[in-house]
Amino acid sequence: MSGKAYLVVALVCLSVYTTQGMPQRGNDIGTLVKNKIAAKANLINASVALGKGIVQPIVDIKAGIIKPIIGIKASIARPIFQLKRQLIIAKKNLAVSVLRPAFRIKASKLSLVRDLLDKKINLLRGF
Repeated sequence: MSGKAYLVVALVCLSVYTTQGMPQRGNDIGTLVKNKIAAKANLINASVALGKGIVQPIVDIKAGIIKPIIGIKASIARPIFQLKRQLIIAKKNLAVSVLRPAFRIKASKLSLVRDLLDKKINLLRGF
């Protein structure tokens, strides 16, 4: 029988389930309900375990098919990403080499302005 057939048989048995024959501590309704809930929980746990046993081989087969495809895609994409990374680094180096002299000129102008301000401040402090 397949897993679905076992599940159907188990559900049919559960639907006609009675608590007769089970060891009971009391004959009250609470005990009967607890026993029925425990039986349903056991059935659900068994069906989940059965489902995992059916699904796991399918997952393994799919993983065996998909992992090589992912490896091929990664081997194709890796050189492209390396080229992009090298292009970004080259652009950054070019920008740095072009902008460095401009920043030096600006820094020298700022230092001249700072020297003038220092002279004015010293002159004003001298009064």
